[in-house]
Amino acid sequence: MAVQRIGRLPALSRKEAELKEAIKAEIRRPENAKAPKGAPKVIAEEGGGPGNYVHYYVIWDGFEGLDMEARSRIVFQALKEEAGQAEALRTTIAMGLTREEAEEMYPFLLHRYP
Repeated sequence: MAVQRIGRLPALSRKEAELKEAIKAEIRRPENAKAPKGAPKVIAEEGGGPGNYVHYYVIWDGFEGLDMEARSRIVFQALKEEAGQAEALRTTIAMGLTREEAEEMYPFLLHRYP
């Protein structure tokens, strides 16, 4: 079999765990409550169609200095722990971006969801 296997991912570092908890707090925040200053912006893009998939983007300068793999792991774990397994299974993208990266790569996110 031509499958290369990797081991389990390491546990989140202390900083990564703190970022995850902040994202979970934002997921829990009621829509009518004002976001705290510096809070992450969590955007869910519903795909519809077969599988009813969803893409999650978290825009937050707290990701500065972390690679994309770590950011995705943090976002996905926060989502799974806060929104549940069913929502996690619908997720096809779990991406963490700094504001600058979002402006460069996905400007529609910031313009549509200021």
